Amino acid sequence: MTDEGPPRKGPEPPSRPAAPRFLAPDQRLDGSSRPPGGEPTDTKVTDAVVADAVVADAATVPEEADATKANAADGADETRPAERFWSRPLVRWGAAASAVVLLGGLAWSVLRDEPSPPAPSRYVSLPEACSTLSQDTLRTLTPKAQARKPSSQDGAPGERRAECEWKEPLATEAGRTLRSHRLVVGARLMLDHKGRRGTARAKEGYENELAAARSGTGHITGGPARFELDSPLPLRGMGDQAFVRPTQTDGAFVRTSKAVVTTRVHNVLLTIEYADTVQPLDGDGRSKDAEAAPIDPPTARANAERAARDVTAALAACSACVRR
Repeated sequence: MTDEGPPRKGPEPPSRPAAPRFLAPDQRLDGSSRPPGGEPTDTKVTDAVVADAVVADAATVPEEADATKANAADGADETRPAERFWSRPLVRWGAAASAVVLLGGLAWSVLRDEPSPPAPSRYVSLPEACSTLSQDTLRTLTPKAQARKPSSQDGAPGERRAECEWKEPLATEAGRTLRSHRLVVGARLMLDHKGRRGTARAKEGYENELAAARSGTGHITGGPARFELDSPLPLRGMGDQAFVRPTQTDGAFVRTSKAVVTTRVHNVLLTIEYADTVQPLDGDGRSKDAEAAPIDPPTARANAERAARDVTAALAACSACVRR
C-alpha cells in the first residue's frame, strides 16, 4: 500500500478583497492611490457625485423630520443655526411684506373708489333775459316787435326765474293775411337747496321736460283746430343737454308754426320759443284765404336754434353770474 501522504487540498477560490472602512484623502473610490496634484475634473464623475449626494441628502430628510418632531415634543428648538438665521426671519419678513402690500392695496382701493363730493353749482345769478339776444337776431326774427316784455320772479324754493318776450302786432300782408312773430326766452336758475346741488336739480328738471315732450307726441284734434306735435330731437354742441321740439297748429282762424328749444347749462335751464302765426282775414268768421300758411317747420326750428345759441353765449359771458 503506497503511502501517498496526507490528501491534497484543492486550489482555494480567490477571496474578494474586503471593502475599506474609510476612504483616505489620497485614495480613489476603488482603493488605488490618487496621483499627486489631483485629477482633471470629469463632468460625468462630478454629476454622478452630485447625484449621489442629492440621494443621500434626500434620504436624511425623514430622519431630520423625526428629529424635529421629537424636539417639538420636548419643547426644545434644536434647529441648525443657519436655518434659524435665514429660514425663519425670511418667512417672517416675507409675511410682513405681504401684509404691508395687501393693506396698501386695500387702502388705495378704498381711496380710489370713494366718490368725490360734487362740485358746487356754477351759476348763482342770471343775466337780464332781455339782453341775451343780439340786435341782429332780433331784427331777423321779430323785425316789427315794438317793445320787449321782461319779467323776473322767484319760482319754487331754491329756484329763480327770468323771462323776456318779443311779440309783433298782427299786421296785414297784401291786404289778405295778418302775420305775427313771437319770441320768448325763459331761464330757470337752480340753486343748491337742502343738501342737493343745483346742477343735479337742473338735470332732473331737464329730464322731466324731455319726458313731457315725448309723451305729448302725435296729432291732436280739438274743436276747430288741429295740432301736430313732433317728437323731440336732440341737439349737439349746445349747452350740456339740449333738444328741440317743432309743433304746428292748423285751424280755421289761425295757423301757427312753432319750435321750442330746451337746453341745460350747468345749473340753469333755458327755454327758447319761436312762433310764426298767420290769420286770414274774413268778415264772416270763415277763412277767406285757405292757402295762407305760416313758415315751414324747418325754418321755425332754425330760428329757435339761432336764438338759443345767442342766449347760451350770453350766459357763458356773464362773469357776474358765476360762483367765485
